[in-house]
Amino acid sequence: MQCLDSLRAIEKQPEEFDTYFAELANAQGADANLDRFIYQ
Repeated sequence: MQCLDSLRAIEKQPEEFDTYFAELANAQGADANLDRFIYQ
C-alpha cells in the first residue's frame, strides 16, 4: 500500500518525486540491502 500511496502523491504533485529521492539519499548507508536495491 505504501508504494501505491507514493505513486498517487507523485501523480498529484510531481515535485514529490524529488522529495522521495531526497529521502532515499538521506537513508543511504543506513542499510546495505536497501542501498543495493535502490542502486540496481
